[in-house]
Amino acid sequence: MDVFLQTRAFFGFQFRTAYLSIIYFDQFISRMSIDDSKWWAIRLLSVACLSLAAKMEEPKVPALSEYHVDEYNFKGNVIKKMELLVLSTLEWKMSSITPFAYLNYFSSKFCGELRCEELLKRAVELILAVIKEINVGEYQSFIIAAAAVLASYEYQLTKEYMETKMNVIPSWGSIEKVSLLCYIIW
Repeated sequence: MDVFLQTRAFFGFQFRTAYLSIIYFDQFISRMSIDDSKWWAIRLLSVACLSLAAKMEEPKVPALSEYHVDEYNFKGNVIKKMELLVLSTLEWKMSSITPFAYLNYFSSKFCGELRCEELLKRAVELILAVIKEINVGEYQSFIIAAAAVLASYEYQLTKEYMETKMNVIPSWGSIEKVSLLCYIIW
């Protein structure tokens, strides 16, 4: 996952671009297997996923020839073929909502009018840290965002405190609340 974050930083991409590329990567791997000994194929898949995510999210997209990963320097037509394989494997379903889309909403709901920049920065850091540890496809984006915002508080997170904050969102059912509690505890 570091390759996504390093390439994001190199090109100045938004965090959600890196997150989206990880979603594409995880979805592809869950449907098709790549031999673990073929590092070049895994790197090529990483480049293709990041390129596709950049095309979905970024206003300015680098040429395929600009993507360099480790010692691999894939030609543009090779990356394009892998992009097409990813697109067909994912059935061209490339639109995904990332946790970053929910951060302002949850910070305003949980924090009131006090949407602290430091709290949002900490929530982003938590999301970036957790993507190295979990399969992002297993959790709904709004659960990850809510957990990151709640965990960013400097307060001690008691069960009662979290339930009070979660009750601010009236449309949440018990399943969402349990998922959020489990995610924060994890």
